[in-house]
Amino acid sequence: MRRIMRCVRWIAALTASALLMAACSSGPQASPPGVNVSPPQESGVPHHAAPGPADSMSPTQEHAVSAAALILRRYLDEWASDGPARASRHLVRAQQVTSDRNLPRLVSGTVESVELYRWHGASRFTLAVSMRLRFDGTPMAWTRGENERFVTVRREGRHGRYLLEFATGP
Repeated sequence: MRRIMRCVRWIAALTASALLMAACSSGPQASPPGVNVSPPQESGVPHHAAPGPADSMSPTQEHAVSAAALILRRYLDEWASDGPARASRHLVRAQQVTSDRNLPRLVSGTVESVELYRWHGASRFTLAVSMRLRFDGTPMAWTRGENERFVTVRREGRHGRYLLEFATGP
């Protein structure tokens, strides 16, 4: 357990350093805190690089992943404040719900990491996401604490908004 905590502190320090350096440079804008923008792997296996902006990602990929991470945060915030039905407007139609009845109530949710898993283009890509969730009552298909999911991000129309689709596998 101590070894894990040391690793977590080390990763947090690297993230803070990378964000500070990126903020001070005149280069591309840094990813939001907690977002690990990593290049996709040809094999489909997620890349677990040190946190921070990845040099080998295109600006289009970086922008798309950062935008999706912000939508994911907004989804969790709305789920906690307004309930799952209201928050489901950020999900693909097949995962949207119309009533909060019998659904888990999120007390708080944070995005721990977001990594690009598979890139099909700016209109569809898959992220490997780690979230920390706290529920009031049973979490049903979720887990109290750390949750890892694959999130396929789809653009609605050519310039439309991104919608999220959660899955336990790619």
